[in-house]
Amino acid sequence: MGSYLFPGKVPAIPRKLPGYSQTGGNRTFTAYSLVTDHPGSTARELDSKQENDEGTIRKRLAELEKRSRIKRGAPKKCGITGRMAQTWWPCQESEVSRTN
Repeated sequence: MGSYLFPGKVPAIPRKLPGYSQTGGNRTFTAYSLVTDHPGSTARELDSKQENDEGTIRKRLAELEKRSRIKRGAPKKCGITGRMAQTWWPCQESEVSRTN
């Protein structure tokens, strides 16, 4: 499955990540799904897509970036805070680190 920005296959991420609790793995998968469904959104905008806006998604973005699943984009004005904020984008399959 691709997106309008990444016509190729979107890299897969397991529903439960090795070495993580079931809850942590599910939250990471949810964060990744939100980035792929809403590319170019800020962390607060992604958090607002969840019923419980406690920063759950924001806490997972750095982990996904470290694993080369998502990447930072150009800052834009956040629709939630009204401030300039970093945007998040899914990586193309060729950008995904094979060791993570």
